[in-house]
Amino acid sequence: MRSYADIAARALHEAVRDLDEAGTETAIKRFVGLLAAKGRLSLAPRILEAYERVARTADGGLSATIVAASDVPNEVQTRLAKALAEKTRLPVEVLSTADPGLLAGAVIRYGDTLLDDTVKRKLELLKLSMIA
Repeated sequence: MRSYADIAARALHEAVRDLDEAGTETAIKRFVGLLAAKGRLSLAPRILEAYERVARTADGGLSATIVAASDVPNEVQTRLAKALAEKTRLPVEVLSTADPGLLAGAVIRYGDTLLDDTVKRKLELLKLSMIA
């Protein structure tokens, strides 16, 4: 299921795709006004992030995000991009963010795929296996 930010980003991308600079500016102002009127202006950063993914994907590439407990070194991002490009046969751009709430491991998302290799997830799976 797509989030509101993903849906809004796709709608915005479709709305501005063929517009000139002035038309794009007008459309974005209206879009922000609509977000404000609906009380969803706080979602603007997530919508912008999703919009960037949509725009890259529309250009024939794939966007991947990696969330880890600390900053992910550039060489790790490069290796991930290369591995995903080989797997998907698409150019891949990797974005990384740090989430201090994670003890260890990482969450990688690309396309509709989510790979959760965090300690938290492993503990959840262990707990489920002990219950069964």
